[in-house]
Amino acid sequence: WDEHNEDHIADHDVDPDEAEEAATDSNAIFRRRGKDRFGNPRYLCLGKTESGRILFLVLDLKPGRQWRVGSAREAVPHERKEYRRRSK
Repeated sequence: WDEHNEDHIADHDVDPDEAEEAATDSNAIFRRRGKDRFGNPRYLCLGKTESGRILFLVLDLKPGRQWRVGSAREAVPHERKEYRRRSK
């Protein structure tokens, strides 16, 4: 975590612990979506927190297989529906 991504997700009322819970959800849905500005693979993720909140995340896979959360927000209705349908 760094100041930039913590501040960015805070603007969306998400805290780092919630983002990590959603990203490590065993039912999380990942889709590869291009690369970040440094050429690292970028993924979109739908995952659920321990409290049941479904989040949409943008994750970059950094060297050393380390993930960085670029953005996180509450999933919109069609994303929640997709998560529920695909995570059964």
